[in-house]
Order: sequence, then C-alpha cells, then structure tokens
Amino acid sequence: MSARIIKGFEPIVLININALNKMKEYIRQSNKEIGWLGTVVKENGMYNILDVYLFKQEVHETTTEITTDGLNEFAMEILSQEDGMEIWNNMKMWGHSHSNMSTSPSVQDDNQMDLFTQNANDFFIRIIANKKDEFRIDIWDYEKGVIYEKLNYIIDYGKDAELIQELQMKIFKLQSIIDDKTNVKKEMIDEVAKEIKEKVKEKTFKTYPTYNNSYGYKNGYNDYGYNAYNWNSKKNEIKSETRRSVSEIFEELSETDVFEMMYAIEYLNGIDDVIDVSVSNQLTVRDIIELEDMVSEYCAVYKDKYEEYLLGN
Repeated sequence: MSARIIKGFEPIVLININALNKMKEYIRQSNKEIGWLGTVVKENGMYNILDVYLFKQEVHETTTEITTDGLNEFAMEILSQEDGMEIWNNMKMWGHSHSNMSTSPSVQDDNQMDLFTQNANDFFIRIIANKKDEFRIDIWDYEKGVIYEKLNYIIDYGKDAELIQELQMKIFKLQSIIDDKTNVKKEMIDEVAKEIKEKVKEKTFKTYPTYNNSYGYKNGYNDYGYNAYNWNSKKNEIKSETRRSVSEIFEELSETDVFEMMYAIEYLNGIDDVIDVSVSNQLTVRDIIELEDMVSEYCAVYKDKYEEYLLGN
C-alpha cells in the first residue's frame, strides 16, 4: 500500500528563530554527529517548535547514542525547573546532525524513532540536518497513523515578526533600487557587443613558403622575421598530444625564473639564453614570443619585485 499527501494539506511546521539558530550552532560547532531534543506545541493544525535542548551523549563521526543515563539526568534537570513538567510534556522532537553527509535517515535513525514511538501519544517530530543548512523534517502522527516526510518549515520570529517583515520589505525595495542603478543595462550590452564586432579583429599570422638552400636547411620566415622552420630543430617534431600549452609552462615557472627570463629579454638575446632545454624543445618560435609576452606582462605588474631582483644581481 502507498499513499501521498494532497498538495495544500501538508502539516505546517513553525520553528522559533532562537531554536533554529541554536540547532545550527550545535551543528556548526561539532564535527561529529550530535543530537538534541525539543519542545513542540500543536495548535490549529500547526506544529510549533519552541526550543531545543542538548543532553549528555556519546558521539561518533556517523552516529550519536542516546543513553538511558543521559536521558534520566536530562529529565531531572528539566523537571527541577519551575515549569519543568510543562517543558517535559512538550518534549516531542528529536533532532540530530549528519555533519557533512546528506540528511537521508539511516537504519539507526529509524530504530531510534521506534523507541520514541513506544512512549509517544499523539505525535513526534524527527529532524535531520547538516552543515549545508539542509533540514529534513518528518512527523509521526500517531492519531492518524501516518508519517509525513520531508516537510518544509516556516521561521517563527515571535513578537518581532511584524518588525522583521517590515524591514525585509524595505531591504527588498532598497536592493531593487540599487540593482536598477548599478546593474548593466541591456542597451549597454548591445552597444558594447556591436562596438567590439566593429573595432576588434583577431590578429592572424602569415607564413611564407619554405625552400631548400644550398646548405640543406629548410627555411621559412613569419611576420616577426624569425626562422620558423629548422630541418634539425626538435621544436617542430613534437607530437600534438604531448605538447603543453604556453600557459601551462608559464604557470610552472618560479618567480625567479620569470625575472631571469626578463633579464635575458632586456640584456641578452632573449629567453633562449636561459630557458631550460627540455622546455625549449617543446616550443615553436611563436610559442617563445607568446612566453616572452607573458614574462614581460608579469614583470610590468610586479615591477618593484623585478627591480629588487636586478639590484640583488
């Protein structure tokens, strides 16, 4: 047999803001599972969670054990208060943390609810929560013989409800005004897109035909005038699947490596004088130009550090 709740007929769960914050702090400040009990009052078909209480327990990464001694001590502590009997009679909620795990109930969680069922009269609530602020709320309704699962909740702000609602509305209106004044307008998006299309062109490189000279070398030159093809060079023999991008090579360089390359660009014959042979063999001439540009940009950003390097050398 199966059953489902008709939409709009789900139980309404209210959680007092202080009780909600306390539960979140229990979870936040414990890296293991941790459990608590709570008081619930049912009025006009609504379940209002008023407060939560911590009790002595033994915890583990994936379990929390409610001991008889811990509950007995907790009961004596509650009953010793002036309104202790009323609090104890309304103790109809058990919650616990799953830390960083999902809020799906374990077999132990279901077994624990079977124990609570033995002493329950009208209803009992179970909450499973985690550090992502996910709250799973299930209600055992013993009068109807039904379990309501995965219920939503409403925050009860108590006597400050109207004030908070008023402030939230003001915040919403102010945020709308701020967004209207600061967010990029569609007209600007379209204008910039049009301007980029008209004024920004991708640079292309021309490659001149190759020829064999009398010395047996195969030569060719690109726009920069560099020898782009060398018959004996390993740079053009690297298989595409083993080549690393220039960005990957640059990211592996230390800051000192970058400064040494910049020094070679300014005062020597370029980075070929200082670059590692194993790296050099992976680069084409165009790659070297791109790497030199990256080095120059980095040193321009960290100009002070580069000048300190020069002074130290």
